[in-house]
Amino acid sequence: MGPSSGASREARISLVELIAVLIVALVLVVVLLPAFFGTDGHDKREQCQNNLRQIGKAMRIYASDHRQVWPDLFTEESARWDDVGNTRTDQWDPVTGKGRPPKAEPGDNGKAVQSNTANLWLILAETGFTPEFFICPETNQKPDVLVTDPKAVRDFRGETFVSYSFQNVLGEYTLTSTSGRASSMAVAADANPMRRDFWSGAPGGGAKDGVTDRQLARKPQFLGQEEHITAWNKEAGSVAGAWELNSPNHEFKGQNVLYRDGHVMWTIHPYVGPNWDNIWLARKPEDGWEIDENKIGTLRHSNNPASYNGRFTLPADSTGDSFLVP
Repeated sequence: MGPSSGASREARISLVELIAVLIVALVLVVVLLPAFFGTDGHDKREQCQNNLRQIGKAMRIYASDHRQVWPDLFTEESARWDDVGNTRTDQWDPVTGKGRPPKAEPGDNGKAVQSNTANLWLILAETGFTPEFFICPETNQKPDVLVTDPKAVRDFRGETFVSYSFQNVLGEYTLTSTSGRASSMAVAADANPMRRDFWSGAPGGGAKDGVTDRQLARKPQFLGQEEHITAWNKEAGSVAGAWELNSPNHEFKGQNVLYRDGHVMWTIHPYVGPNWDNIWLARKPEDGWEIDENKIGTLRHSNNPASYNGRFTLPADSTGDSFLVP
């Protein structure tokens, strides 16, 4: 009786221990497998969405402290929006490869801001953000971490240190918390495919064999995801220009877009601004042309490729044109 009971008790204890070991092993598998195999594209896309969502929160915090005006470092002396890092003593040019990592804390050369990304840097200086939030995890770009005091400079070193594009606020146009329709006004997104390090046709000259050039050389059909846009299939055809590509951040499959009300959406084409305008370009005056979101031809009619020249400004009273630039 005694030995049999003891053996049974030992068996029960062993079974409990075995179950405990199995539970611990299962937990370790769940925790360690993602780290072992890496994060998949969908998870990285969600991380990218979260980055933009946090950027949107920082923008609104900034605006609440500045009479509802969103970050804008441009002055009357500012004549361009594409010279990223022009105020930095350690500016890095991704096309020529000129520039060196600073040996000491980088400085500000005092030049007028000619870069739209300086407006993104402003929230680093004002809200305590870190450079890592401005890097899409699905790219091979590195954060601008050499700067220990964000207030010591006014911009990123160059295009490759920031993965996102922001609404063009050069000139008299000012983005505010009340400008445009909140739910449809795109104010930031994954990087514009016509950025200098992506595209040879960029303002001032870009990379000769950039990822955008290589994508265009494949003569892609519009979007490459025709099953999602059946109404546009026959009319869309091939990509009409670099401005109809999605952001390279996610292998041209789409882009995360931040809207003025703070929500972020994944889109599979760039015609998602107010009135379905292309977020990579300024919109042409409609001149009586009827815009139909179900007809790509009418949307293409509103494209203004000449606006992506590094100098184009939006009208002061513009409240419905999303134009996201570096």
